[in-house]
Amino acid sequence: MSTVLFVVTGARIWILSDGTAHPTGYWAEELLAPYRLLNEAGHDVVFATPAA
Repeated sequence: MSTVLFVVTGARIWILSDGTAHPTGYWAEELLAPYRLLNEAGHDVVFATPAA
C-alpha cells in the first residue's frame, strides 16, 4: 500500500502580517478518524510537524 504523511501543527497561535494573533491547532477527531480509516485499509501513516 501507500505511505500517507500527516503534517500537524505544534503551534498554538499564528501571527498574521497585520500583527493579530489567531489560535490554531487541530481536534483529535480530525486526526484520528482519517488515521484509523487509512491504517485499517493497510496504508502506512507517518506524522510530521514543522519546526516553530
